[in-house]
Amino acid sequence: MRLIAIVLCMFLSVASHAAQNSNQALSDLSVMFFDEPLNPIFGIELLDSSKLDFSVNSLGHVDDFLESVRKMNIDSKDRLVLVLRTGAYVGEVLRKNDKNTKWSWLSFKQASKLDKETFEKFGKSISTVAILHSEGKFVFPLGKVEKYLINGSEDSVKYFVEVILTDPGLLE
Repeated sequence: MRLIAIVLCMFLSVASHAAQNSNQALSDLSVMFFDEPLNPIFGIELLDSSKLDFSVNSLGHVDDFLESVRKMNIDSKDRLVLVLRTGAYVGEVLRKNDKNTKWSWLSFKQASKLDKETFEKFGKSISTVAILHSEGKFVFPLGKVEKYLINGSEDSVKYFVEVILTDPGLLE
């Protein structure tokens, strides 16, 4: 629980640094996924930043990366940072490629105000620290990354985004 608090503080400091704008804060975190030389994510040597162009196809490389790191011994702090930054990248790929829906990043607290019952059930965790929202629909890119690390390729982040882009009715 203490580590979640640390990650939340990191998220909030980025958000306040980005003029209290959650969209900008998560956009910044998405770049930190592959381009943060002073504090790189665990397994950075497995990433080819030239393949990370915020396209849906780039998520195939993210899936490969997650498959590799899930087999490694990663401490809980590194894991939280990995989920936060990778989830931000996955969410930004969705935001940049969805021509039909305008997604906005919300904090757990903001999302709870919109749907208290759902978020009371989920609770606050790394999976729910940042959520994408549009017109009453919620998407959990950080949660999908966390599930990939637990379950493997059955929780492909590329497939996750492709399904949302091709069949948004599934979210209703």
